[in-house]
Amino acid sequence: MKAIHRIVQAFEDGGKKPAAVEKELGLSNGYIATMRKRDGNLGEDVLLKFASYLDYNLQWLLTGEGDMLRSSLPKAMEVSSGGIPLIDALAVAGLSGGMAVVHEGDVL
Repeated sequence: MKAIHRIVQAFEDGGKKPAAVEKELGLSNGYIATMRKRDGNLGEDVLLKFASYLDYNLQWLLTGEGDMLRSSLPKAMEVSSGGIPLIDALAVAGLSGGMAVVHEGDVL
């Protein structure tokens, strides 16, 4: 199953109208239906928009594996001391597309 099918299923399960979502995300009218009909592959930017909008785990959208919701993933460590956590450069490396999750083990 492709990501477009998982996204369509999420809309159906959540009672969301594709046209309203397309408008909110800045996609062309009928984009979702067209991609579904063509069994199309979604681009990186579109996948990121859907993952963020639906609060879905990007790995699940792409592969169907892992937790469906990002909110069910482990949360990053909260700093209550007011200090700045030091994060290993390899943990983020600027390649996360703004979706980096810092785990307690990543903090130096």
